[in-house]
Amino acid sequence: MKRKNEKTVNTLMIPVSGSSFEEVQFGSYLLMATVASLISLIIGYIIGILTKNQTQTSLYTMPITLLLTSVPAIKLFQEDLSAILDYTYTGVLTNFANSIYTETGYQWNLTDISVLFGWFIIALVIFIYAYKKNGLDS
Repeated sequence: MKRKNEKTVNTLMIPVSGSSFEEVQFGSYLLMATVASLISLIIGYIIGILTKNQTQTSLYTMPITLLLTSVPAIKLFQEDLSAILDYTYTGVLTNFANSIYTETGYQWNLTDISVLFGWFIIALVIFIYAYKKNGLDS
């Protein structure tokens, strides 16, 4: 059920942002947004499993969320960090968003695919480890 809701929200974000479906490479957008949403969800699950209570969860989630959601602004104002931030999944999303309205549009490349896949696999492995170690009832 979450995946269906996630796709619905990702699809609704296009008109809400003021764009039209013709302007956006819809397949690439949907794939990238879905994978990024799953990575964010898994990171949230990891933090939830590893923390003892809701206060700790909020405390640990805030800096991670702040860092990952600040990538577009950091890339804009700190160009020397831009190359490093390209290796975050939110950096890939930022590159996608910045290239949507260029003449060539967004072009998939091995780096972006590797970054998304790498973040997904690493987050999934950490989640599985954390779940086996702590479980939900620990």
